[in-house]
Amino acid sequence: MDSSKDEALREVGRAVVNFQRLELLLKALAKFQSRAGLISQLEQQLKIHNDRASRYTLGQAVGSWLRMLGEELLDKELPDAPSEPVLSIAFSLELEADTKEAHADALSRLLKERNDLIHGELIAMDWNSTEQCQNLIVRLESQNKRIGEQLEFLSTVLRDFLDLARVQKDVIESDDFLQFLAKPAPGEDA
Repeated sequence: MDSSKDEALREVGRAVVNFQRLELLLKALAKFQSRAGLISQLEQQLKIHNDRASRYTLGQAVGSWLRMLGEELLDKELPDAPSEPVLSIAFSLELEADTKEAHADALSRLLKERNDLIHGELIAMDWNSTEQCQNLIVRLESQNKRIGEQLEFLSTVLRDFLDLARVQKDVIESDDFLQFLAKPAPGEDA
């Protein structure tokens, strides 16, 4: 009985750590939500959003990520006659509809399983029951495998987004880009 209990507790620990890793990845991805606004206000808007995203629960992080997957690029309200330059920042992930749906279902299922586990199952568990411990071990091994699949996918997406952000930063800081911004718009006096 003790070995089953010990193994079950190890699987619980793995699941908790993997859910934390999933939450951290989703929080990092939430910072890539599309943004658009007056250049003087955008930095503050990004800071507020990033601060808020860093405090997301797993449920909020999953929701944010799934909204991002369904987001239309550049569908943000902008002023009709802006008094200063407007900057729009967007990162997009194109997925086939069935792939997106399977990914969303997998994350939603994992979220429900995590909430059930943390907010009920562990409290109701009879840790002295070999049968309950063995059932929990089987479920958590399967769950950890599915979390691992999501971690692998989301890690790849985050790496790609970070690479794109570095390229975007290099372009914005380049002399060519700064010279382009200094040129008058067509129809304006030089």
